[in-house]
Amino acid sequence: MALHLESRLALLSLFLHFSTAASASAGNLLGNPGLELSNPLQWQGSSAVVECVTTRPHSGKSCLYVRDASDSHGQGNSFPVEVQPGHYYAEAWLRVDPKSPGIITFDVQFSDRDGSYLGSSWLGVADSTEWTLVRGRVTVPERAVTASLRLLPTGRTRDFSGNVGPLHGNCFADDFYFAPLREAIQGGRARPSEFPVETSFNPVDYASAAPMRPHLWITARKVEGLLSVAELRESVTTGHRKVLWQALKQRADADLLAPPIVAGTDANYIVCNNAVQRMRRTALAFLITGDSRYKKAAVEQIEITFDSTQWPEFWRDDPGQPKNLPAGLRVGQLCAGIGIAYDWLYTGLTPQERNRIVTGLDRQGIQPFIQTVKQGNWQVNVLDNFMPAIVGSVGLAGMSLAEDHPASAFLVQTACQRMKAYLSVFGPEGEWNESVGYADSMYNAVRFYSALRYWTTTRPDVTNQNPLAAHPFPQFCRWKMYMTLPHGREAKFGNCSTQEKVNLPFVPAIATAAHDGVLQWFYLNHRFQPEQTFNARDYVTELLTYDPALEPKHPEGRLPHGHAFAANTMCVSSRTTWDPVATPCVVYGKGGAAYEIHGHHDIGQVCIDGYGDPLIVDQVGYDGGYDGGSNDVYSAAGHNVLVFNGKDMIRDRPISRACFHQPEVRNWPALRSHWVAREFDDRRGGYWILDTTDVYEDVEQVRRTVVHLNPDVVVVLDTAMLSKPGNISLRWHTVDKCHPHADGSFLVRGRKNTQLVSRVVPIDTGRLALNRGEHAESTGNYVEASLRGHRCAILSLFCVIGPGQKPDVWRGSGSKWSIQAPGGTVDVSISDKELQVTRRDGNHRWQIPCSFPSDEVHPSE
Repeated sequence: MALHLESRLALLSLFLHFSTAASASAGNLLGNPGLELSNPLQWQGSSAVVECVTTRPHSGKSCLYVRDASDSHGQGNSFPVEVQPGHYYAEAWLRVDPKSPGIITFDVQFSDRDGSYLGSSWLGVADSTEWTLVRGRVTVPERAVTASLRLLPTGRTRDFSGNVGPLHGNCFADDFYFAPLREAIQGGRARPSEFPVETSFNPVDYASAAPMRPHLWITARKVEGLLSVAELRESVTTGHRKVLWQALKQRADADLLAPPIVAGTDANYIVCNNAVQRMRRTALAFLITGDSRYKKAAVEQIEITFDSTQWPEFWRDDPGQPKNLPAGLRVGQLCAGIGIAYDWLYTGLTPQERNRIVTGLDRQGIQPFIQTVKQGNWQVNVLDNFMPAIVGSVGLAGMSLAEDHPASAFLVQTACQRMKAYLSVFGPEGEWNESVGYADSMYNAVRFYSALRYWTTTRPDVTNQNPLAAHPFPQFCRWKMYMTLPHGREAKFGNCSTQEKVNLPFVPAIATAAHDGVLQWFYLNHRFQPEQTFNARDYVTELLTYDPALEPKHPEGRLPHGHAFAANTMCVSSRTTWDPVATPCVVYGKGGAAYEIHGHHDIGQVCIDGYGDPLIVDQVGYDGGYDGGSNDVYSAAGHNVLVFNGKDMIRDRPISRACFHQPEVRNWPALRSHWVAREFDDRRGGYWILDTTDVYEDVEQVRRTVVHLNPDVVVVLDTAMLSKPGNISLRWHTVDKCHPHADGSFLVRGRKNTQLVSRVVPIDTGRLALNRGEHAESTGNYVEASLRGHRCAILSLFCVIGPGQKPDVWRGSGSKWSIQAPGGTVDVSISDKELQVTRRDGNHRWQIPCSFPSDEVHPSE
């Protein structure tokens, strides 16, 4: 096709070639590595001033100084040197300018023979004003012919509220070294025990042309283990695939009558999602039916996104996207949608239509993305939902365009390298590192790896296993199951949407890969109309990845009712049964904070559901400390946790977020709670004990014990010792506007006639004041128990009453309480050694060791 290859290659050229004589020092490839020679400086600045100075060098009389002159990662780059694919070694002495403190990132960048950027290899960071040695192995990728050392000094503060923020930072550097690893070892710079010399490369030839169209999620000819066009056309005539196809076709038919979707000046998530859904479903409808009307609708929707009078340049999400960021979330969203549609429409497109699509995608998405990678922006490096949403999605576009775009190999390789690092942030049991709502970004990761499997398998002489069968994908789905409430609601913690129902288009692909019938059951029992999911439900992905031969298996007896996860946000839940619609009780919570950009002061949070009805709730809404956000939602006082002296939990933001080839950098270890004990039993229920001392100020010890006694009783014991007397508060946020009585009792009424009989009482720690409150900003309702002192032991008693059941009340005093629950009489008693929660029929009982703050240990005054 006539895409003017020469001009496109010129457009993609990101670096100039420079020749540098190799140093004689242990094979050092860098000229003037100690900055002592008077010849011209062999470094250049990109949005930064780079110069040779005499200010306290590491050795000799001179060192390098890099002064950031921009707000988009100003950097210093050494003149490129010639390299060959393989392992190299690099080191440098670095120190932060004390007048502009921050972080220095040190890496090596690579280019091919055409000057196109191929990626980078991270070496480390320094944040000290004293000289620090940063060193490590460098893997030079295939096709790389030059390498350039890069220094990226950035400021300590990063503002994630819609702008990259003040990133200015200055640094000093000295005594650089860069050589093949073998020569570095022979010269004594590196030890073989630290850096073994073995070499391994990705065996997939990403540069070779795809042998057929389509080749993503569907193959033109039959390939073993993959879905072909012929098989797809046959499969949509029966079973669940027929149901999905009918729903998809109904919407595609409506698209034929509707004008193309336009964004105006605001390419936000919703409008981009609606446009992408239309592109993909009409393209797939064309592939299945051959009806050219669907192709016409898909092409019209694609081409209008390239029109800057209808859609913003570079698809900016205005005002959310920083002005100095070329490619953000919408570039990923639209690149993936257009790329997928291009692959499926390919055989029906004229050369002119292909040319317009590739040219438009290059201008609007690919070039801005390459520039963003070159700048080193955190948005394409950070290991959170941005990685699959931007990097993985643009990599998917690279797979689609294949030989039609000269940067496709770079896009795919960049995505493969960084997505592999991204998967490392999941915990051993699939725990996600952000709020449960943001875990839906797994959709982008599954979509990328599903496409990659087709991409690699359909290339000559290359086969691969399905990566979705390996960690963290099946484990993540089970984590998601525990954090899904009847019927199909997410456990809302931290920043999350008001989306009514869960959206699980990624689950069929994982169930199929892992041959997991429980995950098939999870998907089939949690399918909701798009209108209930912010139109995020994706019939296309479900249709192409659902395996009709995989038998669903009910999780009852296969998956425990309760589990506490140890990593990341430390989510925990216990339920009466795996009834997906109306189990009598689900008590759930968390022990960790979500990732800083989406976290709240909610460590230790506990919520209660009954018969699919929310009762004790977490307030829903976006707020991560953003300007204009609701402090009610964000603060500790906006959650069901202890609060001391009206203060929030300790703010624990890292200096540098976890990025591709770069660990999270902090001035201290990350603050978090830890599990003291936890146990679950399908017959009895479960319990957990959290120590949250470290996340508060001015306390000696804070512990929370949560007990779920099957089927319907929840007991929470909160104990704390303060460093000195102060105000202590515990709020329970209720779904209704219930009023507490003076004795601490209150009745929560759910929306589906479920009730929660509740009582909050002190245990030998003085009188509790009980009040009802309503947040001024979020309008959330709560019952507050408060007291003043240097210690507390507060017992919260809950009993779920189902629709049509008659409620009793909690009776007792001091350390002994009871209630006639629907499942039988329950007794709660506390001694100085244990908490007992017992059903009088003798079949259900928890005896949990506990300790109380004692006057024998006097807090400091």
